[in-house]
Amino acid sequence: MKRNIAIAMAVAAMFACSVLPLSAQGNEPSWAGSASARFGLSLPGGDPRGLGEFETRLVFEGGGEGLARFRAEGGYRTSYGAASDLALAFDAGLAPVPDPRSLAPGSDLHGVMFLDQAYGTVGLGPLGTRFGIIPAGGGAAWLYNPTSRIAPLKIERDPSSAGLGVPGLNFSLSLPWSLDLEAGAYALPRTGSAVPELGELSADGMPLSFRLSRRAAAADLAVSAVRERVSAGESSRWWLGADAGFDAYGVSWYVEGALRGAEEGEAAPAWSRYLSGEGLAAESVLGFMYPLPLEGLELRSEYLWFSSGAASPKAYDPALLLSGEAILLARSYLFASLQAEDTQGALWKLMGGGMVNLNDRSFLLLGEGTWSPAGDVELRLETSWCLGPSGGEFTAPYEVAPGQRFRPWSSSAALACKVWF
Repeated sequence: MKRNIAIAMAVAAMFACSVLPLSAQGNEPSWAGSASARFGLSLPGGDPRGLGEFETRLVFEGGGEGLARFRAEGGYRTSYGAASDLALAFDAGLAPVPDPRSLAPGSDLHGVMFLDQAYGTVGLGPLGTRFGIIPAGGGAAWLYNPTSRIAPLKIERDPSSAGLGVPGLNFSLSLPWSLDLEAGAYALPRTGSAVPELGELSADGMPLSFRLSRRAAAADLAVSAVRERVSAGESSRWWLGADAGFDAYGVSWYVEGALRGAEEGEAAPAWSRYLSGEGLAAESVLGFMYPLPLEGLELRSEYLWFSSGAASPKAYDPALLLSGEAILLARSYLFASLQAEDTQGALWKLMGGGMVNLNDRSFLLLGEGTWSPAGDVELRLETSWCLGPSGGEFTAPYEVAPGQRFRPWSSSAALACKVWF
């Protein structure tokens, strides 16, 4: 059913592309895309398992110098072995393995058609609006954004990649003194929903976002308020956030944090409880990026803190990962990476780094090397290695029920190729 919905959405997007009027200057619509393949081995507990993934992605942009524009980005992805979330769920006993004879004709659970973004944009002077499947989120941090509570949570090492869109409507207004105001309303909870509800667009539960930002030479500042709804059927809750980025002594610094209020219908904690730390729900990130004196060499580091995270492995709750409520389980983490790249011919790039769980001392080490023999071709070797005590977050499998064990992190090595067209 989900596959049919995705196909219908993609067809609708392509139809919208075909009927979109061109601007008065006669600018032509533009197409771009990429195709990628990835092969490797996953090493969960020393048991090698092959993985393979193929993706074709298309990007369409139409409009021009007129008032309206349209953008759509989607494609088709197939995953095999340890690269398939469904295969991992079946192996862990988290979902029953379907009988292939029960599937609809033409169905293949290896593949999924996706539509990350598909939205129209209309600009009227200082006022702009976006509607459709629009990108949601943002913030100053690089690895994780505490203020981004609309789209699914993610740990993102490549912020340049396309953001996952959410059906909704967004307004932006340019104000004096370099201020920008944004407001948005969204139709789906953060973890998505495949079943329609009569009350999913109710005024007291619909996800909302507000953001006031100011860009200046000295610093970029922003404050935000987000009404988050984690999943269908759950109460919504407000997050108040702030982020800032600035340069000092040749180092780019950034800080981002969010404080959660009471859930809808829940009595708000007294300020005395907040000040004492009791009942506090907050997340924060502090980081920097330092370009080292050697050309092309860059050092980056971030400290992540989650007040609701567990202080010891015994308190880890893997159900939070399965529900999408959380993406990490402990209270504090430190990430660091060193990146070197060819600044002359853009032929190669190397990155080494990792994240350490400061509560249980488990490590996730990362390495990546890319070579681009041409501007539209990239070869990439990537590795990840989980180290630490047997009960650590990055090393231990979790038992969510008798006979149901899953491992959200595992060591792996893969070779990938990507071409752009």
